[in-house]
Amino acid sequence: MGPREHNAKNVLRLTSSQTIALDRKQGHNKLYLLLASPSEAGSEVKVAAGGEETTLSVPYFSGRVCEPLSCTSVGENYRPQDVALACSHAHKVSDKSNQVMQMLYIYKYGIELPEGVTEVTLSASDRKTFLFAATVAANRADDVALFTPLTTEVETQTAGGLTSNGKWDDGRLVPRSATASHQNGTNEAAGKANDQDPTTKWCVTKSQSQTPYLQYIMRDTVVIDRWAVLCAARESGDYVASAFKLQYQAADGTWVDADVVEGNQVNKVIRTLKSPITTTRVRLQMVQGEREGYTTRIYEFAVYGYLKADGPDGISLPDGTETAADGDPADGPWYSLSGQRLGTPQQKGIYVRRGRKVLR
Repeated sequence: MGPREHNAKNVLRLTSSQTIALDRKQGHNKLYLLLASPSEAGSEVKVAAGGEETTLSVPYFSGRVCEPLSCTSVGENYRPQDVALACSHAHKVSDKSNQVMQMLYIYKYGIELPEGVTEVTLSASDRKTFLFAATVAANRADDVALFTPLTTEVETQTAGGLTSNGKWDDGRLVPRSATASHQNGTNEAAGKANDQDPTTKWCVTKSQSQTPYLQYIMRDTVVIDRWAVLCAARESGDYVASAFKLQYQAADGTWVDADVVEGNQVNKVIRTLKSPITTTRVRLQMVQGEREGYTTRIYEFAVYGYLKADGPDGISLPDGTETAADGDPADGPWYSLSGQRLGTPQQKGIYVRRGRKVLR
């Protein structure tokens, strides 16, 4: 889109509708675009060519294009778009630092050009998508369809989906703040354990503390019924945390054990509490951060439940069972039988609404 010299303006940002003249020759039937969105949610780019309009789904220029569900990940992800460029790290402009394993991508799109069209108009829903190149060419091969699938390992229609902010929505409660008793610098700080990125971590060396803690202050009083910890097996099996506790702060300010894990050998620990807890503060108290040693490496620490103010009537809470409210059970939010607030259920089953069990 411009000169190749250093610091030259050679990328077009689609802040508004942009019309591009094409150097179209005889036989040219395709327009190829290189695009990427700086928005974590991605964007939609509309391409108007003559009387036809094509909508392209343009993903975020970072993250992971393919990530299967495993013991070292927090979710599954697959982007079916054609990746034209992949870089293994990024540069942070503000402090000129390298962002190791922060992937960068550019995506390629091919559009059939109507006869006689010599210009196209592009616009992006996020008003900041990057257009790196636009090229016309003669290419009939792109229209060839596969006779049989090349692979069935990844089902593109069912491999999860992104939320509006571009991150995986696993239902976790988002804390107002994340702090730690110790941390190994800003690159391995407390907040790295709650960013839903399985490549970042909270780390404390054994010389800093053998029993550090990671604390979340919630946005309001919450009811927690489930929690999860993602350890460091992606680095080494010996780095899986052996022992740790989920603690919550009681009304009198004391810290109480809600659940205790000992002799752990599992990298991804997901546990349901026998009795839900109601609190504004929780913490992960480390007992032994490795299989044999005491350095702590936690990639994710998450708690699940709902805001107490939004709690369903009729669900058993720590301070007793509330009376079900009157009203039409077809109104109000949906909850699981364990009290976790849900979106609109897509599967058949029994749910709770307005304090009553509802068969959907």
